[in-house]
Amino acid sequence: MEPGGQTVLEGHTAGPFQVFADTIAVGQKLPGQVTKLIPFGVFVQVADGIEGLVHLRELAWTPSETPGDVVQVGDEARWS
Repeated sequence: MEPGGQTVLEGHTAGPFQVFADTIAVGQKLPGQVTKLIPFGVFVQVADGIEGLVHLRELAWTPSETPGDVVQVGDEARWS
């Protein structure tokens, strides 16, 4: 432990999520592809190895019963 109570991990490298998170801003729209439909939303790949969840109510302006009413696996769009 370093003075001031900080722990230093030698040889530690940032993972792909941290590297990705460091390059974007909150609310930034990103291009991505739908990879999976689930009952309450979809998973979208926005970078290699990085997927995020988009909730059903965020997919369209009008209410939808299922994500399949709005998008399909393989659809590409810009997501925020």
